[in-house]
Amino acid sequence: MTGLLMTLLAATPTVEGTWVSVDAKANQTAVDRAVDATGEPFGVLLKPLVVATLREKNPVFPSITIRRNKDAVTCVSGPLQATTIGGVGTLIGLDGSANELTHQLTDTSLTQVTWNELGRRKTVFSVSPDGDRLDVAIEVSSPRLPVPVRYLLQYRRATTRG
Repeated sequence: MTGLLMTLLAATPTVEGTWVSVDAKANQTAVDRAVDATGEPFGVLLKPLVVATLREKNPVFPSITIRRNKDAVTCVSGPLQATTIGGVGTLIGLDGSANELTHQLTDTSLTQVTWNELGRRKTVFSVSPDGDRLDVAIEVSSPRLPVPVRYLLQYRRATTRG
């Protein structure tokens, strides 16, 4: 019975680990399309500025690492390290601004929400049933945006589970 239990536990997918981009160009295209769609309502004069700002604030990082250590959950994307203790924390953004941060972690997903006075970003990291792929769904909303920026990025597992 112990061998069967160990096999079942080893086969359970987990969101924890290091992940690398499946296709960096496809991930960038997903961001570009979402940013262009959100910028469309701004018209000819403002759209280039809005799109440039949104692209700068929505970089595609080549890897993501998600770790849990007791009550602490850490998600590292590029130069950003988002750590919560008991689900709550603060994240310093790429622009140096402080953002409130929450994490909700299950075995197969991590929901990360950051916000400040300018807007909110919700990122859902979901592992595939086989545990080898990570889908990252992102939604950025702000009172200044007529529609949210929404896109999906795909990563593959770079490290073994466990």
